[in-house]
Amino acid sequence: MNNKIMDSKELMKKIMEYGFAITDLGLYLDTHPKDTDSLMTYSSLRDTYNSLIIEYTRRYGPLTITQVTSDNYWTWISTPWPWEGAC
Repeated sequence: MNNKIMDSKELMKKIMEYGFAITDLGLYLDTHPKDTDSLMTYSSLRDTYNSLIIEYTRRYGPLTITQVTSDNYWTWISTPWPWEGAC
């Protein structure tokens, strides 16, 4: 990932791209579980994906309900939803 600061749309696009790649590579690994090069690639993609999720959540709010961490306020409703122009 480069050091350029991405806006929410660019960051969401990267998250979706990495999510797709992880899912696709995971399907390949289901039938080729000993492919060490693919396992290393999967690990790298997963780490980048997780970093992107953390960055998005830090800057724009949670992507899933399981990321809500506040105990005193339901923060899930604090940011625009995708159909309200968040994506």
